[in-house]
Amino acid sequence: MALPKVEVFGKDIYDLGLVTNIPGIGEQKTFQKDKLITNSFNITARNHEEFFSIGNPASLFNGADWLYTPVKVTGREGEVIWNGVLTNILRNHESKTAELVTKNGLYKLRNERINYSSSTWETGATAFRNIADAIGFTEYNERSVRASDNQLLEAGALMKVNVSIDDNISFQGITEKLAEYSNADAYSHDNEIHFQHWVRFNEPGAVKVKTADLKAFPSVTELEREILNDYSIGYDGDGGVPATDAANGNIGVASRTKFGVKSVPELRSGSTDNMIAFKDLTTAVYVGEGYMRRTSKNIETNPLPLTQISFELFSTNREWLTLNSYFKLTFPDEGWTEKIFEVFQFTIDEDNDSIPIVAVEVIT
Repeated sequence: MALPKVEVFGKDIYDLGLVTNIPGIGEQKTFQKDKLITNSFNITARNHEEFFSIGNPASLFNGADWLYTPVKVTGREGEVIWNGVLTNILRNHESKTAELVTKNGLYKLRNERINYSSSTWETGATAFRNIADAIGFTEYNERSVRASDNQLLEAGALMKVNVSIDDNISFQGITEKLAEYSNADAYSHDNEIHFQHWVRFNEPGAVKVKTADLKAFPSVTELEREILNDYSIGYDGDGGVPATDAANGNIGVASRTKFGVKSVPELRSGSTDNMIAFKDLTTAVYVGEGYMRRTSKNIETNPLPLTQISFELFSTNREWLTLNSYFKLTFPDEGWTEKIFEVFQFTIDEDNDSIPIVAVEVIT
């Protein structure tokens, strides 16, 4: 087992003996699927030789353009457990320490004001890529964008985007808005933005987790608050009459009877939202139904809320665990045999041999 690495400005400050400890490193997605979280990670280091006192000639950072320089943390098994940028160095000369404040790559362009107009009908994933490329933001996951683009194209779910500087919307803001209108998860992982349109889970390779793998057994709850069973979504040329579930597939009628009306927040595409217009009824229905299907089991027959679990794994599981991970949990106490869950939040705490996790079951 190798020593960890903390690489800043081309130096491994862990190898130099400057890092006092590596705290638990975690990432998370939000249940507001389209809301980006700027994950952060702070490293406490010794500053006895004024190594981190940026105004001191002895400092590595003296006279250097250190803001937003990359910070990479590698674990004892050689796995990258943090990849971000340096945003501040807090010096405490009483204790002779420095706290390196790091955030993911989104931070440096989060407030960039956007000016963009679609040249034709396109998917929200393509619009996101075009906007990111136009402002020079390269830290996005191309695989997730390409997959989302293909899925939305296949469904015929298209939009036009028209954003001017006068709209005063930031890069982070337009990314979240495009994700919302695309029924997509927008989240930061390994210093990249992932733009992931929701589809039913049908991928092989979910990791098998058994009771013996658990350091702490799950706390289990049902996400009734997350259920959506209706929508009212405008589109280009709708004549002021938005698409609704009752007027189209009516897939949520059993859920509305059981839980009451729980509507998708109005997307206001078309005349009331000058930034984004859905192409047609097909797009509006596809997006509305997608939100409904992702938040309930058996929505058309016996609607039930999704299950959320909080538990701990032993830290040896860090090799497979990411914000992109899915796992199959066998847990006889709940009668589960390879029930599939999606990771929403985790923290790797090697010192305590523990990985606390929050996960939600997936729709298959």
